[in-house]
Amino acid sequence: MFHLPSAALRVEESDRLSFLPYLFGADFLYAEMQVYDYANCYLPEYNGGFWHFIRLPDGGGYMMPDVGPVLLVNDDNGFDRTVSSDVAGIILTSRVINHRCGLHHDRDRAGLVTLFIQREE
Repeated sequence: MFHLPSAALRVEESDRLSFLPYLFGADFLYAEMQVYDYANCYLPEYNGGFWHFIRLPDGGGYMMPDVGPVLLVNDDNGFDRTVSSDVAGIILTSRVINHRCGLHHDRDRAGLVTLFIQREE
């Protein structure tokens, strides 16, 4: 089956404050910080900076660092490649969503689990 990818939309400055609660729900402060922590862990050349917020038309979205191509290293699975900032953002945000989903499942927080499952689709 052929599937056309949906177009990602960069969140405008005026909508930035509402994006993280949309993406991560009530967990947005912790989830945002975890994305930055993961960047420090998996992007050896990362040293902070501006992040773009990307909303997907079908729901969900991701955070994307404002960098050029970046080295992404994951010692857990042997991944060691240069990827675009867009791909790095998708990977980092997806890892955080997955982690937060498991965390909230273990703590019986069904609302956040449901939100994060929807974000993974």
